[in-house]
Amino acid sequence: MLCEHCDSGDSALSRCTDCCVFMCEFCVTAHKRINATKGHKILTLDEVKRLGSKALVKPAFCRKHTGETLKLFCQTCQKTICRDCTIVDHRDHMYDFVADVAEREREVIQALLLETKAKDRFLEEGLKAVQTMESCVQAKITEVNKEVDVFFDEQVKTLEYMRGNLKHEVTTQGQIKLKQLGSQKEELSLTLAQLRSSVNFAEHALVDGDDIELLSMKEQVVKRLAHLNISQVQCKPCKTDYLKLRVEKTIWDIGKMATLDYIPTDPTKCVLSMVGGEEGVMYQTLAGQSVDFILVIRDEKAAKKVQVRALVNHEGAEATIQEDLLVQDNGDKSYIFSYCPETDGLCTLSVMVEGENAHGSPFTWKVKPKVHFLELLSFQASGEEQYLAQTEKHCWKIKVDFFGVRNYEIGVSCLKQAELEFNVNCDVEVKRSSWCYKFGKRGKGQFSRSDNPRAAAINSLRHGDVFSVFLNFDTKKLVIYNARSKQTEVFRDAFEGDKVVPIISPYVQNIQNSVSGLSLDT
Repeated sequence: MLCEHCDSGDSALSRCTDCCVFMCEFCVTAHKRINATKGHKILTLDEVKRLGSKALVKPAFCRKHTGETLKLFCQTCQKTICRDCTIVDHRDHMYDFVADVAEREREVIQALLLETKAKDRFLEEGLKAVQTMESCVQAKITEVNKEVDVFFDEQVKTLEYMRGNLKHEVTTQGQIKLKQLGSQKEELSLTLAQLRSSVNFAEHALVDGDDIELLSMKEQVVKRLAHLNISQVQCKPCKTDYLKLRVEKTIWDIGKMATLDYIPTDPTKCVLSMVGGEEGVMYQTLAGQSVDFILVIRDEKAAKKVQVRALVNHEGAEATIQEDLLVQDNGDKSYIFSYCPETDGLCTLSVMVEGENAHGSPFTWKVKPKVHFLELLSFQASGEEQYLAQTEKHCWKIKVDFFGVRNYEIGVSCLKQAELEFNVNCDVEVKRSSWCYKFGKRGKGQFSRSDNPRAAAINSLRHGDVFSVFLNFDTKKLVIYNARSKQTEVFRDAFEGDKVVPIISPYVQNIQNSVSGLSLDT
């Protein structure tokens, strides 16, 4: 590399970063002695190599002020400026030397660069996901087209089968008519032949026979002709040609036999509840009692029928049970299914809609042991168990055995401990929330509520009815639901005091024939 500062042809040994030229040894010496250039920064070739492209950067000049380099950075305008710019256009602006600002701005840009690079990974993953989905859509197009062909091939087969049946019926009915007409034709042909034969014989006797012959045959001829005259012959065809195709319904009358769903069901718009309970709430249940669920799809764009799968995992003390539940379509975008845990434990329910988890799935609820004595269903509402109780939700079922004239009451009683005389403590009822049935006069029952005798929503009761009672300490709500009549009693602010005791009256521990009462054995 030759010196760019003179025409000596000597090799360059250094570079002036201010003048942006490579110089020989003589020019470097002169550069350092001249007042105008002795303050310039001079780098050796080794230093230039080590710095790389940074050492070769040429100074940037101001487009507005000729010959002035851009050495300042205006913080106000966020742009590089020269010394003259600070006097004219940037007089009152905040600015600093480029060298002082550059490092700080580099850090800002570096931080943005790292954030952008991180986004690069997400974009790449998104691109791969889109490419994969493209392949899936293309495969799905082929798959669904095959399903369309199979469906309509089956319909064509069915139509061909129906056409064959109809043509067979046409042929059968036509043959019956032809057979009867054939019999009639034979009978008429025979009768006609006999008539013509008798007529020919009589005419021949009249023309060619003498009087003796005519009189001799008279009785036979008259008798034969008289018989032919009085004989009844059906000359009208016994059957008509009435065979008509009556079209009941065409393909166009049926309309669409199949439609295409191309918008998936939104899982966030699928709500699972226990039948009769509060929407979306999972309650603790009792072992031995069936738990009924209802899944409601509130996605207006969803198909009328979707594929729903419910899988329960029951972790008991002795074993873990997995069971696929039978799902019933109600035809109104709701689906019901049930599970009866035989033992206590923790149940996990996974609900899939078109292969996607429904909102909140998997769901969990606790199954408590079977209860035979009513007092075991009591719940603490204060004291050490207060926090646990107020965050729990309970459900139990009651079966009605209605054999005689009895009064029934279902609900909860709220108790508070009170101190009586002689330092004796006892539970005193402070609130009662219950539904009642009272056998009235003339065999007519009366339905009422503890808070309003004439406002009962459940006004039907039969032998074998099953009531579900839902107790929610979180919302202080009590719900009583009759599964048969689908009627519900709701009590708000149903709890206060120290203890909540279920009301099941009259309670029967072991149901026997001809015994009236309420039982937990559902």
